[in-house]
Amino acid sequence: MVNPKLKPYYSVALSQVLSDDGKYLFIGTNFGEILVFSVESLTIDISTTENPSDENLTIDPKIGSNTEPLEVFSATGDKSQIYSLSYFKDVLIVGTNAEITGYALKGHKIVKKSWEIRIPSTPENAEVNEINCLWLDKEAAVLYAGCGDNNVYSVSLEDGKILRTFGGHTNYIHSIDGNCKVGQIVSASEDGSIRLWDVRQKKSSAKLDPYKKDQICRPDFGKWQGSVSINNDWLICGGGPRFSLWHLRSNEVTEVFDFPEKIHISGFIDDLLMVGGDYKTVQQYDLSGKLVTELPVSSPSIYSVVWQSTPHKLLSLGGSNNVLDICTNFNYRDICLKLYQ
Repeated sequence: MVNPKLKPYYSVALSQVLSDDGKYLFIGTNFGEILVFSVESLTIDISTTENPSDENLTIDPKIGSNTEPLEVFSATGDKSQIYSLSYFKDVLIVGTNAEITGYALKGHKIVKKSWEIRIPSTPENAEVNEINCLWLDKEAAVLYAGCGDNNVYSVSLEDGKILRTFGGHTNYIHSIDGNCKVGQIVSASEDGSIRLWDVRQKKSSAKLDPYKKDQICRPDFGKWQGSVSINNDWLICGGGPRFSLWHLRSNEVTEVFDFPEKIHISGFIDDLLMVGGDYKTVQQYDLSGKLVTELPVSSPSIYSVVWQSTPHKLLSLGGSNNVLDICTNFNYRDICLKLYQ
């Protein structure tokens, strides 16, 4: 067991998810714990703070109970880190080592374990088959899991059965995303490739190798792909290679961005492209490559991000220290929120 007094010095926010009603923020840590925060309380603290646009502003959670976690739930008892989180119909979905577990919720309260799905493993990968990332198709009630055994799995949330195994990567999966409208998912791997999949097929429909492009590769950082995101027309990705924008229909790169360090997160926010990683800011670009916004961050490395527009506009960034950076208009940092006191 980790000494509680040491947790503020060694905590990592590996994963995050927001409840479907937008009221609660769940944080998964390297200690196997899930911290639950009230989104409304966070925004109340922000709205009562003077000069919220000051980028160096820090609101100490000790000032008021509004910024303390509503609950700290031990999901694994130090046996595994909380690698990934998702949320579906008042069930918090937790990805650990070779297991995906659903916990029934009542408001913010984690009530009980509802179900558990074990991902198949061989003796060779039994100890390293982490559920590194999750993407949920809510309409189909299908969960996609990117794992340490190089595979992506689709799992039915109606009966818990594994529907399909998407194989082809030669190293572990860092990130997955999808577009339920067209039945497509994408995966980013340590092997340096991005694979596109039709959810009805086991084999990938296309493969991108950004590290093979002269304008994208950064040999000193490696070929691994740390993050991938898609919308209807575009794909963004990065890791060791530079952050880049790809046209989905042609599978051609159209823009390469100036983010200077290794990349762990990405996403489409409104009309902008977001990227973060081992750098002092999270950046947002437009499609032409113009830098629009830089958000200062507290962590040396950013590993997790979630955002929503309603009922409370919120962007939460977490990484390799004890602080979450909370933003309410996606343009500046409002609160530096401590996870452990």
